[in-house]
Amino acid sequence: LDESNKSFVEDRLNALLNMTSDRVQAELRFALGRDENDRPADLEGWQKLLASGGNAVIGRRRFFSMETQCVTCHSIGGRGGRVGPDLGMIARSQTRREIIRSIIQPSAYFGPEYQTWELEQKDGEILSGALVGVEKDGTAILMLPTGQTRTVSGSDVKHLRGLTSSVMPRGLEVGWSTESLRDVVAFLATMR
Repeated sequence: LDESNKSFVEDRLNALLNMTSDRVQAELRFALGRDENDRPADLEGWQKLLASGGNAVIGRRRFFSMETQCVTCHSIGGRGGRVGPDLGMIARSQTRREIIRSIIQPSAYFGPEYQTWELEQKDGEILSGALVGVEKDGTAILMLPTGQTRTVSGSDVKHLRGLTSSVMPRGLEVGWSTESLRDVVAFLATMR
C-alpha cells in the first residue's frame, strides 16, 4: 500500500475502534500496533485519557452488565446492589473528573458509610465489608462485597476495626478496556 492508502486504512481502523465490541477492539489495537496494557500509571494520566468522549448508551448497558460488575454494588433507579452508593444522581454532585477519580482511586475520598471494616472472629475467620451496625451486646452486622449481610454475635467477635479504604476495591479498571471505562464514565456523567 502507498502512504495515502495506509493512512486511509488506519483512519478506518481507528473509526472501528470506537464502535465495536471489546474483543474486536483488542484485535484492532493489535493490528494497529497498540498495546492495551500501555495504560496510564497515575490518576492524571487516566484523567487525560477519559476526559471526554464515550457513548453513554453503551455505558449504561455496560454499567448494568456483569462484564463491569458496577451493578453488583451500585444502583440506579432502584436497580442494582446496595453495598455502594446509588449513582442515579451522581452528576449533580460530582464532575466527570471526580467520577473518574472515584473509579481509579476509590479510597481517595469516600463517605464514612462506605468505609471498609474488618471483623476477626474468635474462630479465626476474617470478614470485611461495610459496617451496618453494632448492637449493645457487641453483635456486628456487616454488608459483604457480595451484597449479603452477615451478623456475627458479640460473643464471637475477637476484633472489629475500621480500615482507611473504601469498600470499593482498587484496580477495577484493570479488567476493563479503555473504551468500556470511557463509556461508563460518559453514562455516569449524564446521571442528574
